Amino acid sequence: MALLRSRRKPGLLASFIHVDAAADAIRALRARGIRDLVVYSAAPNHEIEEALDHRVSPVRLFTLIGGLTGCAAGFGMTLWMSHDWPVVVGGKPIGSIPPYVVIAFELTILLGALSTVAAVAVFALGNALAFALEALVAGVQALRLEYYELFSRLFASSGRPFTPWRVPARRLENS
Repeated sequence: MALLRSRRKPGLLASFIHVDAAADAIRALRARGIRDLVVYSAAPNHEIEEALDHRVSPVRLFTLIGGLTGCAAGFGMTLWMSHDWPVVVGGKPIGSIPPYVVIAFELTILLGALSTVAAVAVFALGNALAFALEALVAGVQALRLEYYELFSRLFASSGRPFTPWRVPARRLENS
């Protein structure tokens, strides 16, 4: 029965007729320090998007670079192949651009999609690495604290001062 019980999350539900009033309300809520806002609208509106002030994902830069690389690779590959194996068809020039647009478009889509997947994987692995390092730091600090607390109770000696180990230097005598 506990699985069917819904968890209530505090929130505010409002309906606005004009976009200006909704954007002003969003700005007022953000000015009060409320950052986790979810807004539903019948149609996309730039004023509401600006009022929400969401960060832009860096994944789209990877997609742009992948798409531009695919387009350049598509045109470069086809033009190189046509000059490497020149076949004149219907009196057209050897490096005619219009027939190669299809291949360039396909490579644009392919490399754009692959770079998007790669960017998501890179960012996910980066976040996992950051999480693992933070967990390691927390674990080391917990062990250090436990070690200090435990051994400070067991040993009552004043100890001896720390002196780092050094490699003894030998002097070579010139003969």
